[in-house]
Amino acid sequence: MRVAVAGGLTAVGRLIALRLVAGGHEVVVIDSAKPEFAADWIKVEFCDPATVVHAVDQLKGDFDALVSAIDWPPLKSSSQDILVTRFLSARLLLETMIERLSSGASILTVSSRAGWQWKQHYEQVQVLMGLSSVAEIADFVRSDEIDNLRAYALGSEALIAWTTTKTEELLSRGIRANTVSPAAVQDEYFDEFTELLGGKAVKNVERAGRVGQPDEVADVIEWLLSSKSSWIKGQDIIVDGGIGAMITSDKLQNASQTKQDMSVLGIATSPSVLKRSARIALVVGLVLAALNHGDRIFAGNVDTNTLLKICLTFFVPFCVSTYSSVLAVRSNMQRIQSPI
Repeated sequence: MRVAVAGGLTAVGRLIALRLVAGGHEVVVIDSAKPEFAADWIKVEFCDPATVVHAVDQLKGDFDALVSAIDWPPLKSSSQDILVTRFLSARLLLETMIERLSSGASILTVSSRAGWQWKQHYEQVQVLMGLSSVAEIADFVRSDEIDNLRAYALGSEALIAWTTTKTEELLSRGIRANTVSPAAVQDEYFDEFTELLGGKAVKNVERAGRVGQPDEVADVIEWLLSSKSSWIKGQDIIVDGGIGAMITSDKLQNASQTKQDMSVLGIATSPSVLKRSARIALVVGLVLAALNHGDRIFAGNVDTNTLLKICLTFFVPFCVSTYSSVLAVRSNMQRIQSPI
């Protein structure tokens, strides 16, 4: 098998290239410097999309697989550089390499779990996918005020979206494409992500039990490149030790709790509603009791029937106030409830 590995200097890219070489496959590394294990190497600066086209032009012959493991530091760079490298250059490489892939070939793009909710940001992702120059990326970053963390997530989202939207076209050429999205993996950028995410990242790793290893991501990539995964097409495979599942579980539980809290009984018996209804019932009840039964009260002529009527004078405004509060609270909670 002849494989092009873009980003062969990254932890995951290097591992998969080494495994392919050890397995007797021909590997051409595409990156800014030549790894010591690479017999064939094409130089490219992924921060400069123009060099990507030049690099592809230098490649000779067809390939049976393309692995794109292009990455960029999320902290020690700019939002523009992140989007240019991780998406613009990566997409340009993927699109120009299509013609160099033989029928039956596989495309495997290393993305990130940061892009797992791309469908919720589809409008912004669609805009990014329509940009074709560094200048357009720069304008986009400024207009949308995209910081580094959002740039990294957005680039990941767009890579997954590109693979999804290109699936049918690629299948017509006999090519299948998938993405692998790692998270909490001890690679060259793990410390930067920990710094960016702070306690959130530490908590997620603690819940997962340990940090993931690049070998575990390479295992998945190697399998996806093999015939054993031939029916997997256009998918994003998340490799994160269960962190994403736990986050989704938290959201489901929160949504369930919110739904429970929105029940009529739950709202009606909440302390704030009870206090408000009691205050209104006291004020309105006293006024109505004085108007309707004041003469009997002052005369001391209150029988059982009159006492029941006075109680109803307080009970009715209490019920009306409670009902109004329930409607108002449910309406407000439905308005602000965010989707999972």
